[in-house]
Parts: sequence; structure tokens; C-alpha cells
Amino acid sequence: MRFFISVFAFLAAVSLFSNIPIVFAQDSCPLTLEEVKKDKAYEHIEKNAYKSLQAESYMICLYGINGKLQEETPYLGKKLNGTKKTYYENGKLYSERSFINGKQQGTQKIYYKSGRIADETPYLDGIIEGITKTYYESGTIMSETTFLNGKREGTSKHYSEKGTLLFETPFVDDMENGIQKDYHKDGTVASEISWVSGNMEGIAKLYNKTGRLYAELIYHANVKEGVANFYGNNREKLITITFAKDSPVNGLWHNADGTTRPLTKQELTNWEKFVYAHCY
Repeated sequence: MRFFISVFAFLAAVSLFSNIPIVFAQDSCPLTLEEVKKDKAYEHIEKNAYKSLQAESYMICLYGINGKLQEETPYLGKKLNGTKKTYYENGKLYSERSFINGKQQGTQKIYYKSGRIADETPYLDGIIEGITKTYYESGTIMSETTFLNGKREGTSKHYSEKGTLLFETPFVDDMENGIQKDYHKDGTVASEISWVSGNMEGIAKLYNKTGRLYAELIYHANVKEGVANFYGNNREKLITITFAKDSPVNGLWHNADGTTRPLTKQELTNWEKFVYAHCY
């Protein structure tokens, strides 16, 4: 609660409502336009009088077409000070953002319509700083990402609603750098993909649910290039496919006796299904 009388200023959409501020001696906005109409304590003020309020604490409130509060923004002078709130059309809280002298500070919170938390993002002097978290509506955590000076840094982790790790991606200076790992539902590694400065670069390894390596592909600038190898149940090389600019150019089937045959046009066109059927 403020230690001085705050000024409540209501600004509605120009096309639907008056944009003349209405003065109140309170710290929060009425939830609906009906409440504004019923409260006889308000009075209209002229533009020049409104300018004189810039040194005071006041609240700018916006209402939607349905007459319900859509947004409330606290000011001290000409700068945001306090907690800015936005609302869903049904009147439920959508977001909370705290400001000090015009800069966002503390944890920004986003909510589902049910009222459960959806997102938490920490701010320091208007810049994201710390661990951001997103949540499933059930309340379990969806993701965790660390920010330093507004940039992603370290390993970002994403989880299933049951709490198992889905994938983790390393970041350096806001770009993917290192080995990204994806996981099967049981927690075993599904893939390992190399990233350099935000691009897939190098060897990507794919594993089946038993943990067996069944594919090695080479990436350059996010596209498949060069010879990819695919392996059978006994880790033997079964298929090789040459890629150029992400498209299969030619390939070979490797027989157990050491001989090979070229892949057909249909096998190359549907190479993913072909590989999955024989190697996964």
C-alpha cells in the first residue's frame, strides 16, 4: 500500500470509450466499466490538469470491448513503478510484471486461464537474468533455461509432463554450441547432435530404444552433407547414403558377404522409412 494518495486514471479504447482520465483515490483499477460508472467518487480532468499529475502516483487502466479490465499499469511521474498486470477476456490474471523507475525488475509471471503458473522469467534492470521456467498446466515443470545479461547460457532442459527429460541443449552467448541430446521416454539417449554457433555442424548420432547406434549423419550449416551410415542389429553397416544440400543423391545396400547393390530410386526417395524398417 502506498503512503500517499494515488491517482487512478482510466484510459479505454478510443474507438469505444472515452480516453479522458478519471481520477480515483485508490491504488488499483475497478474490474469492470460498470464499477467505474457506479462509483460516484470519480471526476473528469482536463488535459492540462492531467499533466500536473505527472509527479504523482497513478494507475492507467484499459478495458476491453466486454467492459472488463484488460490492463493496469502503475506510474510514478512519467515512469512505470509497481506491478503491471494484464488479464484474459474472462477477467482472469494473465501476467504480472514489476517495474522500478521504468525498468523491469524481479520475476515476470505468466498464467494459464485456470490461474496456474505458465512461465516465470527473472529480470534485472530490464534484462533477463537468471533461470527462466515454463510449466505445464498440471504444475509440473516444462523447461529451464539460464540467461546471463539477456542471453541464453549453459544447458537448457525440457521435460515431459511426467517429469522425464526430453532434450537438453547447450548454449554459449545465446547460440547453440555443443552436443544437444534428445531422450526416449524411458530416459535412454535418442540422439546426439553437434551444434556450432547456432548451426547443426558435424556428426549427428541416432539411437534406438535399446541404446543401439543405428545412424550417423553429417551436417554442415543445418543440412545433411556427405556420406551417412546406417547400422543393423549387430552394429554392422547395412546402408550408406550420400547427401548433397540435404537431399539423397545415391546410396548402397551392404550385403552380409561384403557385396553391395545400389539403392533404387524409390528407396532413396523414401530413405527415412527404408532406414527405419531395416536399421531401427
